[in-house]
Amino acid sequence: STGDYAGLSAYHARVVRPFYALRQRRPGYEVSVMKAAMEILGHKAGPARSPLANPGEEDRAELARLLEELSVPTAAQRASRAVPV
Repeated sequence: STGDYAGLSAYHARVVRPFYALRQRRPGYEVSVMKAAMEILGHKAGPARSPLANPGEEDRAELARLLEELSVPTAAQRASRAVPV
């Protein structure tokens, strides 16, 4: 609601800061991490182009954990709940 600065601060600490911390680990990671997040969520984003580095397994796992903590269903989670046709 309007003027809820405490709520905004809590949201920022819980949602925004962890993603920014991950994105700031390497130069150009802003793009690479967002592309990896899109892939984890099931959208074709493709790898980052050189000279940008793609996130390693550890960073991808952390990114997946962050998305899970926010209750964002990953492609794997949606596939496991799919009803066979």
